[in-house]
Parts: sequence; C-alpha cells; structure tokens
Amino acid sequence: MDLLRLSERDRRRYRGGQVAMIFQEPMSALNPVYTIGFQITEAIRLHQTVSPQEARRQALSRLQEVKLLPSDDQLREQFRSETTGNLSDRDLSQQINDYKQAFLKRYPHQLSGGQLQRVTIAMAISCNPTLLIADEPTTALDVTVQAGILDLLRQLASDRQMSTVFISHDLGVIAEIADAVAVMYQGKIVEAGPIDRLLHQPQTSPTPRVYWPVVPASIAACGSCLRLPILWK
Repeated sequence: MDLLRLSERDRRRYRGGQVAMIFQEPMSALNPVYTIGFQITEAIRLHQTVSPQEARRQALSRLQEVKLLPSDDQLREQFRSETTGNLSDRDLSQQINDYKQAFLKRYPHQLSGGQLQRVTIAMAISCNPTLLIADEPTTALDVTVQAGILDLLRQLASDRQMSTVFISHDLGVIAEIADAVAVMYQGKIVEAGPIDRLLHQPQTSPTPRVYWPVVPASIAACGSCLRLPILWK
C-alpha cells in the first residue's frame, strides 16, 4: 500500500495504529504540561474504543513491558520484604495499585532521559503496530542507557513479531541491531543489503567514507577494506 496516495483522513488510521514512531529527543516528543499517564492513555483511546479505566490498565501494562515499571510479582515481593509484619492480600494489592497509579501521575521533568525514552516506546507500542520507526532513539542517551534501549527494541520486535526501521548515522549501533541496511547519500539510497556484506564488502564509495569515523575497532579489524578517505578531508 502506498501511504502517500491516501487521503489525510485515511492516513490517520495508520499513524500510531499500524505504523508508530519513536523520536530522537524524548523530552521534545512529550508534552511537559501533561502527565505521562495522560499522554499514553490519550494515544490508546485515539486508536481504540476503550474506557478510560481500560486505557489506564493498558498504559500500565505497556510501561511494565518496556521495563519502566516492575511487574506485579516483583512489586509484591518488594513490598513484602519492606514491610515488618504480615500484609493481607487485599492490602498488598492496594499498595501495588497505588504505586502504579502514582507513576502515571508523574510529569516528564520528573524522569531521566532513559526513562522518558521508555515512555515514548511504551506509547509507540500501545496500539500494537506492525511497523515501528525509530529515528535516532539512542542519540541523546549515554552509552550504558543506550545499550539498554537497544536490547529493549530487539526484544520487543522479537516478542511482538514487529518490523522495525532504525534510522541512525552510527554504524556501530546499526551493526548491532540491524539485519539489512540501506545507505542514504545526499538524499538518495546508494546501497542496500545485508549488514555483514555492507560492512565488509561495500559496493559504493559513499558507504565507507560517510560511516568510517564511527565504525568501532572490533568491526574495523576486517582489514583495509574500510580504510578510505574520510568524507570531509
């Protein structure tokens, strides 16, 4: 299906529903004056006919899926270990619910960059898309947080049988996460193919010249095949 040939009204049915997107800067992608719970449930109710209560339940489930909230079993064990004395099952369930509902009431400025990116991922997968577009989702994050986000995206794609288009200028990240790559140069695709072949046997000169400065040493160990002049020299 060619989405560009659809009307604006028809395209809206696919945006967020069949096709979802994660943006580069999570703080800019989220509205600072609304809670994260409001923003996730708004996305859910926009594409699904559900009650506010069901939307909140789904929002909490997605936050647990992206590992921003502990699972109910983990919370149960945590509260039991922190409490002196015995808690009834009813009291324990109430504490778990209160904890999760309090998280939905947080604002973006109360979360770290990595946490905010997990919120945007939870929002993106909230309507079960078949295609997820990730536009430089780790650029604004430090290395350790970046690794966690990449692992999460890999797991979500596998668990949900979801296709992912990962946009990045960092070939080290691409080498870690991608199965196939399309290289763009001056706005056009100049080469496409499996990641292993593109790294070791590039067919066009822009591929190694553009990306050589970010290729990690472990990949560069293949020899001189990538050692071409850097683009700006």
